[in-house]
Amino acid sequence: MPRVGAGARICHFGGEFEPGVVVAVLEEGRRLQVRGESSELHEFVLNPATARFLAAGSGHGARLELLGDGGGGGDGDHDGPGAPAPAPAEAPPAQGA
Repeated sequence: MPRVGAGARICHFGGEFEPGVVVAVLEEGRRLQVRGESSELHEFVLNPATARFLAAGSGHGARLELLGDGGGGGDGDHDGPGAPAPAPAEAPPAQGA
């Protein structure tokens, strides 16, 4: 689930990218408000068919990628592209040394 303060990347139509931060999580995580680097507030809704966050009110606008530990990976997929790699499991201590 996305969280307030999570890093994000706004992928504008046309190929430009803008860093952003999630400032509000609404509708049980299905709608997000993200403040971009330009201080503009963007709103994204989760498309249930594609599991991607897309610009609210537009079928062909920007899309959102969640970064880091914000509860999601790329495109709203919790372990998709852009998600952090899982930490390696620690090996149990050797016995009988």
